Amino acid sequence: MIRRAGAALPALGLAVLLAFYAPARYHVGLLDEDFVQRHPASQWFPLGSLLEGHRRFFRDLDPGGAARSYRRALAQQATLVPAWLGLVRAEEYLGRTEEARRMLRFLSSALASVSSWKWEELLLAYELKEEGAFQAAFNFILERLPPRVPDACYTAQAFWGGWEFLADHTDAANRPVLLAELIRSRRLDAALDVWDRAVRDGREPDERLTFRLVDALLRDGRVGEAKTLWKRHVGHDHPLVHNGGFERAPAEAAFGWRIAPNGAVRVERTFTEAFEGRYSLHVRFTGTANVNFHHVRQTVPVDPGGEYRLRFARKSRNLSTDKGVYLEVTGFGCSGLRAASEPVLGTHPWEWDTVSFRVPESCQAVEIRLRRQESLKFDSKIVGDYWLDAVSVERS
Repeated sequence: MIRRAGAALPALGLAVLLAFYAPARYHVGLLDEDFVQRHPASQWFPLGSLLEGHRRFFRDLDPGGAARSYRRALAQQATLVPAWLGLVRAEEYLGRTEEARRMLRFLSSALASVSSWKWEELLLAYELKEEGAFQAAFNFILERLPPRVPDACYTAQAFWGGWEFLADHTDAANRPVLLAELIRSRRLDAALDVWDRAVRDGREPDERLTFRLVDALLRDGRVGEAKTLWKRHVGHDHPLVHNGGFERAPAEAAFGWRIAPNGAVRVERTFTEAFEGRYSLHVRFTGTANVNFHHVRQTVPVDPGGEYRLRFARKSRNLSTDKGVYLEVTGFGCSGLRAASEPVLGTHPWEWDTVSFRVPESCQAVEIRLRRQESLKFDSKIVGDYWLDAVSVERS
């Protein structure tokens, strides 16, 4: 009997221990802060000590107590990175800045290829003014953490004293990401600098990014800078009308074709009716609306005061109503210019058409639009087909 009792006592002790251990492990695993605060058994676990450190630091405003909790967590599990980050923050608040920096440099090296805590690492480097760790974390975020890029760039410009300094600290491979963010946030001076650096380094950004930057400059009214950048990209000998033969898909940006949707008109490139090359632009009016059509356009860089001639080939088939299809030229962001071709109705084979115009001194660019005005007749819903090809603008 005594032997049985002696054997039962360790089992009973183990059962009692498990009665405390199992609930504690369960609640700590759920990051239950109330349980951690109420039950000392939570300190048996690294996560429990970590949560206690967070409570002491953020709620109790006790960085000293938080540092002790974080150190206990690290003694239990040396690889618990959130405890290291918490300890760095606590040491900084305790005035032990050099110790905090030393630990952050260690963490930055150890976590060089780990993304999980990179944002927290960046913020700590910002607080500690630890430039090496900050730059490493910043470039890591540009390369691998797209959702964090806007916040990282905003933090970086505060760290280095302005948007124009970000390029100095950005790896060459990450400059396209930086350029895209600068365009998105409309920091165009800094974006122009990044683009220029990339070209000087022999790494000109891809066409998509360059078009976006030119487009942003145009929207901002900086037409002269947009023209300069465009000519550096496409070359000074490039035709004034970009993709005038529609051999490529519309750029939908910069000095390229833009085609807006319209439910009553179908617009598409086609290879069945080309005037020259392989493609032309086909516009089909479906007969469902009295449409005021202005949905195909391109901005063209020109010289103020210059004499020019718009030349294009066009074809039509069964265009109805009394209002035909034509091309017009207007000033881009300026007034004093409107020139148009004769409207086309009915059926015509491929023919050349021209429009001469003079650019006002206030204009640095013009806009070409394919137009059809609304009809006032009873039978006003236009139906039929129109093709456009070989569009060019040349000095007279």
